[in-house]
Amino acid sequence: MRPIVPKILPVSPKGFWVQYKYNGWNIVIYNGQVYTRRGLFITDWRFWSGIDLNTKVPLQCELIVPHGVCTDVPRLKNNNAVGRIVVHDAMVDMEIEERRKMLKSIVPEEKPWCRAPFLKCHTWTEVNDMFDCALRKGHEGVVLKQRHSGYYVGSEKSAELPIWMKFRRKVLHVDQS
Repeated sequence: MRPIVPKILPVSPKGFWVQYKYNGWNIVIYNGQVYTRRGLFITDWRFWSGIDLNTKVPLQCELIVPHGVCTDVPRLKNNNAVGRIVVHDAMVDMEIEERRKMLKSIVPEEKPWCRAPFLKCHTWTEVNDMFDCALRKGHEGVVLKQRHSGYYVGSEKSAELPIWMKFRRKVLHVDQS
């Protein structure tokens, strides 16, 4: 399945937050349980031993092996790799600014936890530079999230409006600076 890319890009990315799209497994952590985006239950992996998974809200995260690729993630099952939990967002019905504040208060600041940064880009050239930086670091690309957007499950809303845009490794650069 190909990612949805809006046919018309906003004139400027100023109204968006930019986050790296990491190269790992997209997971949801909530109420002591961990699932992949495809619904695979992985809470029984040894990696989770000793990690407090009782989050107050569902968290959309990426499970990564630093300096690795998504195919390295299954090594975490038996604790045969060092993993990180990169928290991207809280899956709640609030605007993104409120969710960002919430994440600061509920995501632990010790390993293996970390929050994905929300970065500002003022021009498409800056977005392209961040995209190139993401690829150099081994990430998949970048995600732009409209600053006043809610959290929507699925891509139907994004197809109507460019509120979240994913730019991955195979996407052509856009230069509208």
